[in-house]
Amino acid sequence: MQSSFRWDMRQETLAQQLLDLGYTLESFKQDADQLLDYRLSQNKDPIFSLKYFVTRKEKMGQPIDVQGIVNKTIASLRMK
Repeated sequence: MQSSFRWDMRQETLAQQLLDLGYTLESFKQDADQLLDYRLSQNKDPIFSLKYFVTRKEKMGQPIDVQGIVNKTIASLRMK
């Protein structure tokens, strides 16, 4: 199954939120390219919603909570 980005009013609102969070066209393109390269190297599907970028940008710089530390530790211990 193959899907692609869909434009709608929700995506337009999310794009405005990204601009409000400090993204510029160039910084978004750079971030999206890096994320795409990483996800391809991990054999994962690309991100198809701008909501991912909004959530990611909002969480940047916030301290990680206890559950986040546990999740990160477990992920690093998994066998590859």
